[in-house]
Order: sequence, then structure tokens, then C-alpha cells
Amino acid sequence: MKKQTDDLVKRAKRHESEAFTELMQLYMTDMYKVAYAILMNDEFIDPLLVNVVLSHMQFETIHAYKDGNGRLGRALIPVQMSMLDNSTPILYISEILELYKPSYRRHLMECRRGNVAGYIKFFLQCVIDQCNAYIIKIERIKEIYREDMETIKAIKGNSVYRIMPVIMKQIVFTKKEVQEISGVSVNVVSNIINQLVDLKVIVPDPTMIKKGYRYQKIYDAFVGTYGGVEDEH
Repeated sequence: MKKQTDDLVKRAKRHESEAFTELMQLYMTDMYKVAYAILMNDEFIDPLLVNVVLSHMQFETIHAYKDGNGRLGRALIPVQMSMLDNSTPILYISEILELYKPSYRRHLMECRRGNVAGYIKFFLQCVIDQCNAYIIKIERIKEIYREDMETIKAIKGNSVYRIMPVIMKQIVFTKKEVQEISGVSVNVVSNIINQLVDLKVIVPDPTMIKKGYRYQKIYDAFVGTYGGVEDEH
């Protein structure tokens, strides 16, 4: 293990990007394991979330790259969670951290001055707020689904019920993509999508190079702002 690490260090010093990436992965994996082992011994704290909080703080403090450290640091959060509990990565909190950016930066600075507890408390509140935002989104999507399943009853035949799941999954799509995924014939897909546009279930998407469509209501549920909440942290 030591020989492998020493070799990677030498290659990284020669500015070999692959070696640097492997070295970072090696050290971060070990860091996760050590932090997890320590935190698991304290029954009064959540080992996974506090592990993520402290690891994120360390990564942002190191500031390993010239650019993109913030984006990469946020992307590592769901990756780390999936590594620690062997589940699907679902803890995406970029939305709330962007909303609370001034407070996020202030708490990071305070953490470097020794106020780690304040940073942990702030970050865990961000997790709570982001989860609440997801609950709101999920409820909105369920409401849209119920409404539109009633609306599409106006379309004759059963093919629409093979097409709608594809549209809900893709959100932004072309007729060709829907045809390939659903297995419904080209003519039937084209006809049903035209009817869905007339029923205002979907809308043409002018941003796509090829003629595309967008499930606008679902799209808005995903990319809409976080409930008008302002940064009060």
C-alpha cells in the first residue's frame, strides 16, 4: 500500500493528472472510512451526515483545484453518502446552498476560526430545508400526474399510456426519442404528441436544435426556485 502511494505521489509531482486523481480518490476513501469509524462510536450524532459535513468542509478548505472546487465539493456529497451506506445517491443540496450562499461562505470562514459546531448546525439545517423542498416538489409532481392522467382520457386508444411514462421520465424530448423508448410506431407517437400539445399537457421547446418538446409543468417543478424562501441563516 505504501509503495503504491509513494509511486502515485512521485507521478503526481510530475504533474500526471491520472496519478493525482488516483491519489485523491485513495486519500478521500481512507478519510471517509476513518471519519465514519470515529463518528459511529458516538450514539448522539448522525455519523453519516456529520461525516459528510466535515468532509465537505475539509475539501472546500483544501481548495484543491484552480476552478470548480465548489461544484465538485457539492457533487461529492451524494457520492460520499452512497459510499457510506451503499444506497442510491440522493442527497443533492446544491439548490439550498446556492440560496444560502452568503451564510454558507460565512459559516465556512467561521469554521476555519474554530467554530465547527456552528458550521455543522448550519449545514444540517440546509439538509433539512433541502429535504422539505424535495417533499414539496414530489407533492407537486403527484398533483400534476393526477391532473394530466385525467386530461389524456380525451385521447383515444391505449398507446398514450405507453408514451406518458416516457415523457414524464425524459421531461425534455423529441418525437424520435419517445418512439425509440416506448416502442410505439412513429405515426402514432407523432399524432399523440400533437394531441398532447393541443391539450396543453406539453409544449414545443424552442431551445432544442431539433424539434423538441417539454413537459413544462414537471420541468417547472424541478427547476423552479426554492419556494420563495430567503436566506435568514
